[in-house]
Amino acid sequence: MKTMILFLALGVNLALAAFELTSEDLSLGFLKAALAVALFSGFIAIIKILLKNK
Repeated sequence: MKTMILFLALGVNLALAAFELTSEDLSLGFLKAALAVALFSGFIAIIKILLKNK
């Protein structure tokens, strides 16, 4: 169940990151950085969960 929620959150993060990267408004730079951090932390969380399950 936790992995399902994590994958869903990661998918949302990816969609938001893709949307932000297609935007050319420079004022969204801070938001892009925040999304990158969220994406990275999502990957770390998923890797930790997968390693625990093995």
